[in-house]
Amino acid sequence: MRNRDKQCQACITNYDVLYRCRYGGENTWYFLCENCLIEIKNKYQDSYQYGGTWKAMKKK
Repeated sequence: MRNRDKQCQACITNYDVLYRCRYGGENTWYFLCENCLIEIKNKYQDSYQYGGTWKAMKKK
């Protein structure tokens, strides 16, 4: 297994698990931590779209 990290694109903090989503009518996908994801989901209820979960531990 490989161990990787990635930054939340909202709070710029490294996390082991991020959530891919898009919102606000944009076509761009964002990787967000759980806290930022909850804020976005509440703020953009009409346009929020979940796109999967990214995990640091990935099987080869």
